Amino acid sequence: MNITYGFRGVVVALILMASVCSISGCSDDTASTAPTPAPTTYSPRFGFEVNRGDNTLSVYLINAATGQWLHHGYVLTGATPVAVAVSANEQFVYSANDSGSVSAYKLDVTTGRLTFVETETAGTAPSALAVAPNNALLYVLNSGDDQIAVFAIDSSTGALSPATVPTYPVGDAPSALTIHPTRALLYVANSGAGTVSGFSYTASTGALTALAGSPYTVGSNPQDLTIDPSGKFLYVANEGSDNISAFVIDAITGALTTPTTIAAGDSPRSVTVSAGGTYAYAANYLAETISTYSVNTTTGVLTPVGSALATVAAPHSLRADPSGKYLFVVSETEQVGQAYRINTTSGALTALSVTRTRAQPVALAMSTGTGSLSPQAKHAYVVKSTGDRVLVYSVDTTSGALSEESDASTGSLPKSIAVDPFSRFAYVVNNGNDSLSGYSINDTTGSLTSIDLDLVDPLSNDLSVGVDPQHVVVDPSGRFLYLSLTTAALTGQVRGYTIAAGGALTEVTGSPYTVGADPKQLTVDPTGRFLYVVNQVEGFTNGSVSAFSIDSASGQLASLGPAVAVGSYPEAVAIEPSGRFAYVGNRGASDSGTTLTRFNIELAGTLTLSSPVPTSTETGPVDLAMDPLGRFAYVAAVSPPRLAGYEIASLDGALSSIGTLTLTAPVPACMEIDPTGRFAYVGYTNDTIVSVYSIGSTGSLSPSSTVETFGFEVSLALSRRLVTSSSSSDFWR
Repeated sequence: MNITYGFRGVVVALILMASVCSISGCSDDTASTAPTPAPTTYSPRFGFEVNRGDNTLSVYLINAATGQWLHHGYVLTGATPVAVAVSANEQFVYSANDSGSVSAYKLDVTTGRLTFVETETAGTAPSALAVAPNNALLYVLNSGDDQIAVFAIDSSTGALSPATVPTYPVGDAPSALTIHPTRALLYVANSGAGTVSGFSYTASTGALTALAGSPYTVGSNPQDLTIDPSGKFLYVANEGSDNISAFVIDAITGALTTPTTIAAGDSPRSVTVSAGGTYAYAANYLAETISTYSVNTTTGVLTPVGSALATVAAPHSLRADPSGKYLFVVSETEQVGQAYRINTTSGALTALSVTRTRAQPVALAMSTGTGSLSPQAKHAYVVKSTGDRVLVYSVDTTSGALSEESDASTGSLPKSIAVDPFSRFAYVVNNGNDSLSGYSINDTTGSLTSIDLDLVDPLSNDLSVGVDPQHVVVDPSGRFLYLSLTTAALTGQVRGYTIAAGGALTEVTGSPYTVGADPKQLTVDPTGRFLYVVNQVEGFTNGSVSAFSIDSASGQLASLGPAVAVGSYPEAVAIEPSGRFAYVGNRGASDSGTTLTRFNIELAGTLTLSSPVPTSTETGPVDLAMDPLGRFAYVAAVSPPRLAGYEIASLDGALSSIGTLTLTAPVPACMEIDPTGRFAYVGYTNDTIVSVYSIGSTGSLSPSSTVETFGFEVSLALSRRLVTSSSSSDFWR
């Protein structure tokens, strides 16, 4: 499977240097006096991953300072997606679907949201695709009819139109393709024939012309191929013969020379070259290892470096990022993504973060840019228990301080607020009149405009949802909303809704869904696959957690089995950002609880106790908040009022105390961490302020500022925007 992006940093830097020399001559005198232009540095920004197990395309934000891939929603694809590509200008993303189509999306770089454009018929069993560097052409391989389809890309919408000559023949069972970063050359791996087909293409029309000597013989069952950043060498992963073929690309014609061959592990399925061009890596699917090679930058010959590194089960796809710092690999069977740091001197890999994926990830793509990407809090929304209002504050991105901007009315006794992941809509559940209020968010001012959710009653915009609503969440895709209801009965409920383009809601089929008695908080895991709700009184003894899977197309919930027991009177639930661990705060009768229950989230979404002994915490935990980078967890406790911090062990999710902040008087009700991980916001049940705390490098909390709310706060949420910085660490903690 091929995943491509342009390693533009090295190439662009060389071109710029050549241009300067052609103008000035680069004499010895000039070289000694003129300033040397700084090399252009490229960073990974967005990550994309197709998941053939549930027909989705996941979006990630890539932290250029740490190499982490952080979940940022998903969209639906055609049936059985197998490949993904992003245009170099970051405007469009495409998935190739084995069912015979290509799905097209437009990317909003200020929010990270993908908007569906169209589905275009591509051919029989597409296996790979790539966008030309000019962003005007898309090439799609069809393994079922041994052809490559050519499409023109509409520069405004990303829509596809078949080229004048729509298809060209390639070899038997084509499996992968790659496009040269700076020259009009394209290469195809033919898995059935054991060859590589080479073409030149016309940038204006996409027309292909076979290169001299094409096709070129490689090993058995080639599954991936890539071009090094210099554009001089091409490498092919041969899964059937367990080796890598290395070619020199003719500098004039683009033809491939007779290859050299180097052994790999069992079933190499993917190959990539680091941005510096000095190391290559192969993912060995059956061996469950990564092979490392040094690259002779003159000949392209590969030399093994050390022993193969054990990695995630069944590594299906791997790619090096354009900064030269990181390597990323996904496991189709273990459903995780693993990041590694590349030692630029030795090529050695050091394991970094692990991220749970959706079902059966099979291909990756990355967008790149001259600045790194990070989210920032833009506005804060605070729900008051008195006055039936939601207050709007702007957020100072340097200090975290809040400044009041506006407010909006809610239903009676608002209880909980949720902002959708792309900051388009906000929703508030109202406990006093059993309703849900909806708002559109002004992107500039953050002000809220009421959405008519009740299309029946002309006198009200609020939607009647049932007895005693408690909590509301929006899923990571921004397409589904869920809320919990105690119902004043022996069993509680969860209602689910689809969110329309304008924010209106339609209840999903099968809703409401039965949960345990007196449900409180609910949450959706970062992948968007599972929903969890804590039930405060289950069987009149300890509480429990109900778990559901979420249908990615409809939003319908399916129970994952009987509710799992936790401690007494659970109030809060949170999931660590990698999606592997869940935590429940056990408030206890009369605020006497002193424990957190920790779970492993299994691949199917079920919960397994991480330890038979709960984690001790401060008395009366009422809310949990997670650092967005997954390093720290925070507990808001009420008896006595305290904020407790914990370091999260990346291996098993275990919590280690990093300190407690005792509050003099106010009793915390809600807590939120900003998307950079630099600030914490706390509202109180008995004080009319919101406190802002700065978060230190070790996770410690330090009081920073407060803002008056003129009412007691019961819930708060943050909207966010994505910003570009010249430094990879300007915004992320």
